[in-house]
Amino acid sequence: MRAAGFRRESEYVLSCCLKVSEIKPQSPYELNLMRTSGSKRMLFKVTEEERELIMKRYEASRFNNFSRFVRNSCLGNPILIVGDIKGITHELHKAGNNLNQLTLLCHQGLITAPDLTEIHDLLLRIYHELIKIVKRIDSGR
Repeated sequence: MRAAGFRRESEYVLSCCLKVSEIKPQSPYELNLMRTSGSKRMLFKVTEEERELIMKRYEASRFNNFSRFVRNSCLGNPILIVGDIKGITHELHKAGNNLNQLTLLCHQGLITAPDLTEIHDLLLRIYHELIKIVKRIDSGR
């Protein structure tokens, strides 16, 4: 830590938290081992601006546990920030609902040849968004 030019542990933790790119997945075994191996509490101070920046990056990350976010940041594991995954999930849910409704109407005999172009276009748009995300992950961004 001192060799890296940090005077205090809090400076090192802060510098680690402010690096953002992508995350290395951990197995459930590794996570459980980390929880049960005598975890220790760490406290450090940050300015209000630093806190806001850290919280913004935490909220933009895929983590739902702040401690896990900080651990991954400090241990050099890259953090993946996928901006609009909720929007993509919502669109996919809508397409599934539309498809289910059309299937139900077909089974009831109320329609015989449904127009699937709208659903096809929606699924194609979702597919292209997922391809963009995969390319960002593969490029290390």
